[in-house]
Amino acid sequence: MPIININEKLLTCESGENLYKVLLQDGVALNAPCGGAGTCGKCYVWIDGVGKVKACSYLVKQDRTVRLVMPRNEIATKGYLREKEADWKSPCFAVDIGTTTVVVYYMNNGQIVDIESEMNAQKSFGDDVVTRIKYTMEQENGTEVLHTLIKNQIDEMVLTLSRRNHITSDRVVIVGNTTMLHLYAKISPASIGVSPFKPVFTALMKIENTTLLPSISGYVGADTVAAILASGMHLSNKKSLLIDIGTNGEIALGNCDGIVTCAAAAGPAFEGAQISCGVGGVAGAINSISIGDSISYTTIDQMPPVGICGSAILDAVAQMIGAQLVDETGYFEEEELKITEKIYINAKDIRQVQLAKAAIAAGINTLLRESNIALSEIETCYLAGGFGSYLNKNSACGIGLLPNELLDKIKVIGNAAGMGAVLWQISDECKKEVQSILEMTTYFELSGSKVFQEEFINCMLF
Repeated sequence: MPIININEKLLTCESGENLYKVLLQDGVALNAPCGGAGTCGKCYVWIDGVGKVKACSYLVKQDRTVRLVMPRNEIATKGYLREKEADWKSPCFAVDIGTTTVVVYYMNNGQIVDIESEMNAQKSFGDDVVTRIKYTMEQENGTEVLHTLIKNQIDEMVLTLSRRNHITSDRVVIVGNTTMLHLYAKISPASIGVSPFKPVFTALMKIENTTLLPSISGYVGADTVAAILASGMHLSNKKSLLIDIGTNGEIALGNCDGIVTCAAAAGPAFEGAQISCGVGGVAGAINSISIGDSISYTTIDQMPPVGICGSAILDAVAQMIGAQLVDETGYFEEEELKITEKIYINAKDIRQVQLAKAAIAAGINTLLRESNIALSEIETCYLAGGFGSYLNKNSACGIGLLPNELLDKIKVIGNAAGMGAVLWQISDECKKEVQSILEMTTYFELSGSKVFQEEFINCMLF
């Protein structure tokens, strides 16, 4: 049986086994946006004597030494926190389970004292919830595998914070999209993956001393409820728009008289996946690009460039349109635009951005039309989540991801889901507000909407 030496750890497998599956079964985290389907080209490892290979396409037939470098990721942990009187002042925790990242906040005396953040341990099973749902449907123990990964990860993060701050507490509140909450609760999310996309549960759930906040629908989860809570839009007479741009873009529109939500499947392009030289927010990722007489860029941590992350992809496409290198249909005449000798953007990448931005923009326009609300009535456009924290709003409006009329109304509120979880944990008033949000909020399903289909086609143009 071949022996795999990876990061000083020895694994055994049958001859001819797929390297990706061997590493996955042993809990080794890989960057695999497609879940090992062989389509993303991201799960590279380095094998002594062989070189750089895709783990999902490499068969182990003899002893190998495998090297895996997992760079530090830039994770959005901070956000806008409304001032609230703390009713619970003892040590406690608030957790935001994102599809890509997990953030745990430790609070004491009603204040955030410490934060721990990591990449979601389930990421090796795919970058989006659809891929992970598919895994639970195709593998007999799929739900248990993904449950164990996220449960153990959160337990370890809470333990790390407890030890670092010399405290003991098992009072935990968790927010996340509906699929992540199902997996944490060890409940199959399979019903969310097929029409009519009905989750097993949406109500608040208690698991011992851990509370899972309620969701709105299969694709608008407790993270959106928490983000609405954090923004305060549900308390205002003025109309607001809240957008969390991710693989599944959640959108909320309204005020104290009512809120309507939807979810637009943007895909992972804005997180660097499905982009030829795309990477996440890792050290060395190009995070801004300027195209003039020459091309200049910046990288995270000022490290040598390793790829392009979402914010820079947005910048590049916006400036390529401005320089008339790309027309309004997305046509790019050249084979590629070189950023460095090895990093480039090509026509396929532009198409991925085009599809992603069209989904979000069409979702926004559909809610406006269905609610009979004009853009001029929107007082504030809240941008939540990791991508929203780092994007250039001029670029976002420049390509039509966000309406240009809202450019001066954009307010970045960072990890609003995490901030909402914090507020619920420490404030009795915020617990009541969450119940009010559920009562005033409705969900609009885009998949069968003729308005959305019409808007999506229109929004494909830059």
